Amino acid sequence: MVKAKKWWLNTDDDNTIKTALFRVFAEEIVLGNAHCFITSIDETKSKPEAYKEWIKCTKELLDWGQKYYGRKNVNLYTAARKFLEIKLASHNFYEWSDVDGVRFKKKATTPINHPIPTIDEGIRSIHCLTDVSDLSNRDLATAMVNVNQQVLKSFFGQIHRRISIFERPLLTARRDRKSYIYANFNPKYGQYALTILRTFNNFCHPWTSSRDRDGKKEATKLTPAQRLGLTEKTFTMKDIIYFK
Repeated sequence: MVKAKKWWLNTDDDNTIKTALFRVFAEEIVLGNAHCFITSIDETKSKPEAYKEWIKCTKELLDWGQKYYGRKNVNLYTAARKFLEIKLASHNFYEWSDVDGVRFKKKATTPINHPIPTIDEGIRSIHCLTDVSDLSNRDLATAMVNVNQQVLKSFFGQIHRRISIFERPLLTARRDRKSYIYANFNPKYGQYALTILRTFNNFCHPWTSSRDRDGKKEATKLTPAQRLGLTEKTFTMKDIIYFK
């Protein structure tokens, strides 16, 4: 249903998800119309440490951008894209190997650090699982700047806040034990609740975003389904319940 010419896929280093993506988008990957990025973080890092990294790296990146462009009003993402573009000139996600006179590509094991850390995760490393040799360094850098998992984290946050059976365990009054009073003991009903929330989030809950109209960007409230072009309207829960 999604009429997309290019697919930019982003996930963490999970073998199950990677296998599923390569099966679902097998044809697009072979044709070079889908590229999969893997994001990895240091999970042992505390939030204060991640915040310090974010402060330090963003300041250094802005200073670098001001020196490179020779002006002060440099956008952080503009500096990050140019920084990645320069770094990609000497970095390759694949390396070449020769076997019996046949030369083929082999995945290298050297990821590249994203120039903009996140506040709660710190520095992230990015690796690309697909062949990006047909992309220019500028196009690849533009795609990599946008690689993040904040949308996924936002949705998981909604799951914890809106569905009580998926809420984290509560600490008792003496704070020496955990209470699972809202815990879900039947996966079937958990799946029902997630399906309802996902449908509501995709078709009924609009978010403020930018949209191209006649070559101009304008801020407007759209549901994810509207942004993907699946529908032109914002649905209500009654529309979903009585849909035929």
